[in-house]
Amino acid sequence: MRILAVIPARGGSRRIKKKNIKNFLGKPLIYWTISIAKSCSSLNKVIVSTDSVEIAKTALKYGCEVPFMRPKNLAKDNTPGILPAIHASMIFPEYDWVMLLQPTSPLRSKSDILEVIKIAKKYKNKSIISVSKSLSHPEWIFMIDKKKLMKPIIKKKINHQNQNLQNFYTINGSIYFIKSDVLKKSKSFIQKDTIPYIMPISRSIDIDNQLDWIMAEYFANLNFK
Repeated sequence: MRILAVIPARGGSRRIKKKNIKNFLGKPLIYWTISIAKSCSSLNKVIVSTDSVEIAKTALKYGCEVPFMRPKNLAKDNTPGILPAIHASMIFPEYDWVMLLQPTSPLRSKSDILEVIKIAKKYKNKSIISVSKSLSHPEWIFMIDKKKLMKPIIKKKINHQNQNLQNFYTINGSIYFIKSDVLKKSKSFIQKDTIPYIMPISRSIDIDNQLDWIMAEYFANLNFK
């Protein structure tokens, strides 16, 4: 098992300016993902995929490879997150597995990465994706229609007893692990045999806005103590 770890870090960020290199607990946000990835000897190659010279310089400063500058057409606001992984896997075809580690998930631990790899080796499935327990149950989620009325996304009677509701899980954006050939062929991290790796909510924050940032700093202070 030869593993290519890709840290995708686009230069443009609308909600939080220069998010990937903004100071997070004394270091650029991307530092925390680089540091964890480089501490895992099971990851044979760790690279940052970016279109930003500033981010590239930051990555190099902390000892991470930036073997290419990502093409602008793969660094747009609406670029699917999977495309940088496909692009990197095509440049480095000698690696049979790809792990995508978003810098916006700074709370993942080394043990999380190692456990995902352990699961892949044990069950020999084609992909593993990190998830966390959903805070909102589908039976409690509504749409608002054109008449400004609430419409449930699940058309069934609502169970008002939370303790009786089935657990649901959401992809937390922290770790995506997939066989390279499967990734290139299917262009999807989710396969029929994808195994979920369940992470606690305290390590599952994917920073997208300022509230996420505040929450991530709060949980980081708890986890790092």
